[in-house]
Amino acid sequence: MALDSGSAGAIAAAVAVPIVMKGLARLFPAKDIPETVRSVEELQARYRKWELGLGFGPLLAAVPLGFLLWAALRALAAAHAALLPDAEVRWVTGAYYWAIPAMFLALVLAGNLSNVAARALLGERYPEYLAYQKLKHEMDLVRVGRLLTTGIGVACAIFVFMGLDWSVRLERDALVLNGYLSVGDERHPLSDIRGIRTAPALVAPNGNRVLRREYVVRFADGR
Repeated sequence: MALDSGSAGAIAAAVAVPIVMKGLARLFPAKDIPETVRSVEELQARYRKWELGLGFGPLLAAVPLGFLLWAALRALAAAHAALLPDAEVRWVTGAYYWAIPAMFLALVLAGNLSNVAARALLGERYPEYLAYQKLKHEMDLVRVGRLLTTGIGVACAIFVFMGLDWSVRLERDALVLNGYLSVGDERHPLSDIRGIRTAPALVAPNGNRVLRREYVVRFADGR
């Protein structure tokens, strides 16, 4: 029986996450553990409630943060689209596109806010709590957190740039394309168009139907 994209993604995540965690533990092993730190089992009993609160708190906070960032990115996209040259019809990146960087940025921001809250609430016990987390996960969480924050930030910045850069404009005498990461507009006179096909849905390679109208434009040079 063929798997749908959701099931395939869940299986891939279930396999990939443990492998990635093992790799991070090898690259960034736990270190700088104070000699006064107790055993993991004893610390777990002491910090179990804190761990649950500081673990689920960022996930709950990420939801409203994600919506706020999504709204901010959509406003940025709308302001950028208003700067495009006049055209009969303009296509720009859709609203759902901006949910991807908003979600990841919200998780990063919520995680950093959780660290700030942990420092403030635990006070002098924070180093011991951090040492417990390092021992439990067998990795240097501070360095891993820095790496993930930087990586996600850079990836989201590229994603946002690509979304702002993409556009298609139908002018009176030409079809103007600006693809992802392109260095400029690609202009095609309307006289070069030999045919346009359209359909209200796209059938993905896995057989799923994506309900959005697609256009395939054929030019005189065969493209």
